[in-house]
Formats: sequence, C-alpha cells, structure tokens
Amino acid sequence: KPVIELGARLAGAERVGILIFELTNCFQAPQHQEVDHAAGTGKIKTAREFGLLHEIVELDGLRHHRRVLEELDALLHGIPLEMFRWISSNPGLARLDDYHLPYAFDYLKAQSANGHTQLYYDWFPKQARGALGKK
Repeated sequence: KPVIELGARLAGAERVGILIFELTNCFQAPQHQEVDHAAGTGKIKTAREFGLLHEIVELDGLRHHRRVLEELDALLHGIPLEMFRWISSNPGLARLDDYHLPYAFDYLKAQSANGHTQLYYDWFPKQARGALGKK
C-alpha cells in the first residue's frame, strides 16, 4: 500500500495541495513500477535515464493535479492560492487560471536544481540490483 509522508511544516491549503499531488503519484504507481522494473531487468542502465523517466511520470501528475484543483475550484467557487503556489514552475500565481503546466525541459531542469531528481539517482542502485546480480 502506498504511504504518503508530509513534513510537519506543511499546513492548511498548501498541505492539501501537495497531498493531492502526491496522490497522483499513487494513481500513477503502474508507470513508476514500470520504470523500476525496467531498471531491475537492465533495460534502464543509468541513474540519469531512471531519474528522467520518473520525473516525466511526475510531470504527467501535474495534469491530474490541475484537473482535481479545477474540480475543487468549481465546486467551492474558489480555492486558496496556497494549494498550487508551491509549484516552482509557476512563480507569482494569482489565480488558478494562471497555473499552467510547465514545459518538460523547464520542469526537468527545475527538478534537478531543487534536488528532487537526485532522490531518483540515489534510488536507482536499489532498483537496479536485480539486473546487476544477473551479470
């Protein structure tokens, strides 16, 4: 079963917005597992490829995230900016209509700069062990 851990510093609408995004990762578990499996079977040979593919799955997660926020916005007749202002590719958001999905290049560059992609690079050897043991 998926486990979502949120830092204690997160509160209120920002916490809810991030939780919604993390749920998209759970929803996309089959895609994440496919990347992990490819590393385990040796189809993915580098941490860089592994990290990029996981980040692309997460980029697609922003599509789901935005769709959920649109539904909430319509239902609640407005949602707090904190629910989506944390997305680094959209600085200075003033309303949900300003929340645009980033271009893949910009998103991947930002994820690398903020250290997120490094988490996948660090995770790669654990997933690739099966393939490494077969050599």
